[in-house]
Amino acid sequence: MSLTNLRSPAQWFKDFVHGITSSGGDGKTVTAEAALSYAPVWYGVTKISGHVAQLPIGVFKRVDGGGERDRQHELAKLLRKPNAYQTSSVFREQVSNHSLLEGNGRAAIVKSGSKIVELIPLDPACTATGMVAGEKIHATRPGKDNRLRQFFPDVNGEDVTEGGSNVIMLLDSEVLHISGLSMNGIDGIPLREIARRNLNAAINTERRISKQAEQGFSGSLMLQAPEGVFRKQEDAEKFLDAFNEKHGSPEKAGKAGMLRDGMTANILQSSNRDSEMTDNRKFQRQDAALWLGLEQILGDDSSVSYNSLEQKNLAYLMNCLNRWLKRWEEEIERKLLPTRQFDNDTHYVRYNTAALLKSDYKTSIESLSQALQSTIINRNEARQKLDMLPVEGGETFANPAITPGDSGEPAATTTEPASSGGDTAVSARLEHLIGVECKRVQQAAKKAVENDKNFLEWVDAFYDDKWTPKLADWCEDLGLDRDAAAVHTADSKARLLDVVDMSTNETLESNLTKALTSWPSRAAAITRTGSDV
Repeated sequence: MSLTNLRSPAQWFKDFVHGITSSGGDGKTVTAEAALSYAPVWYGVTKISGHVAQLPIGVFKRVDGGGERDRQHELAKLLRKPNAYQTSSVFREQVSNHSLLEGNGRAAIVKSGSKIVELIPLDPACTATGMVAGEKIHATRPGKDNRLRQFFPDVNGEDVTEGGSNVIMLLDSEVLHISGLSMNGIDGIPLREIARRNLNAAINTERRISKQAEQGFSGSLMLQAPEGVFRKQEDAEKFLDAFNEKHGSPEKAGKAGMLRDGMTANILQSSNRDSEMTDNRKFQRQDAALWLGLEQILGDDSSVSYNSLEQKNLAYLMNCLNRWLKRWEEEIERKLLPTRQFDNDTHYVRYNTAALLKSDYKTSIESLSQALQSTIINRNEARQKLDMLPVEGGETFANPAITPGDSGEPAATTTEPASSGGDTAVSARLEHLIGVECKRVQQAAKKAVENDKNFLEWVDAFYDDKWTPKLADWCEDLGLDRDAAAVHTADSKARLLDVVDMSTNETLESNLTKALTSWPSRAAAITRTGSDV
């Protein structure tokens, strides 16, 4: 994986090897931690990176008229578990944070042979990106306990764990690189650096307010003593020192005090400087939103207003978030999909932003009803938007308001309820799936008899290669354990074997029809198994 054939690296790499210097010593550079200590930056960064992390991302296979999600694709499994110590959301949030603040989010692509086994985030403080001999290269110096060291015990003959340069050079194809705004098209510009003047001003304002809070008294109180009370300057200073000691700290705020000898207290209005600082805080909050591409930020009462949450989220998606989602999708496709699939455009990666744009339930139903009546979509497409499983006959385009006899509901598939109690919606969906399973079995048995084929061979192939993984996906979508699918299909195969043993070619179809009549009632068993596993 490491690059070993460079003879004349560029000067940037030589400087990097001789020591990665940490910035911030001049008191002007803003570190990532300092930037995040400013609440508006924390809010903006965590909002964007949080959505990149929590929105569903999937691998899809192109089929006629659209795409079909491929949950069994190796890349889909990698995205669910990117490495040995992070979940998918934690990994994506970390890399996104690096992209937002440092301008570059990177993760090393670790392979075993041709298979990608892990994605390991690279520390932006110890990583640089540049061009060497016409190749885009990433150089990183992993920490002592960094997991990346396990995959690079030796670099160019130097032991990275025992001396040597401790620097690992990676080709661009070996690094997932989510770049921020770039001037050279190679690496991104750190936001904390380009916005350091605004950030320093904002952080200094917060420090001043914090310091005043620590002191407990901001200096807006004046004591007036009658003439002759303090004959010496020294007596006046002693009195003020005692007064400040008793009342000048947060712990002593609210305690009663007493003025003697005709002394009075005068409260002064806030100074122009204090008013200016309050206004500056509003402008600084707006600046933070502008730097991050947010049209609205909490605490900014001058932000744009929207008629609905859906419109607000749509503006956020189009003007800010979508830019980052697209970079993730393109980089994953280019670096992580098998070369053949990427070149032939047979697969692609997409974020699902539907959850972000969902309106309230009533509005969704009304919109879908209008689309159904206009035959823009069919029933199954409407059910998919509501995260519901398809129904038999739902692919036809018909207006339910004018189509005679079209109730919009599938025909009943069972003569008895699947369960007495529990989640009836889940049971109903499982009954429908079992109905589809029965239909496939009947069709296969008919073809086997007509063509003199081995029906049991079809049973093994159907359940092992197709039905079990699909049913497991559906169980997972319904909130059940995936193992419930394997338990159900194993029982199905055993039941079919019993029917075949007692049947001839002439009686197989009729015996199967009788046996399959009661199968929909097995939905209750799937629900119990999926809940108990």
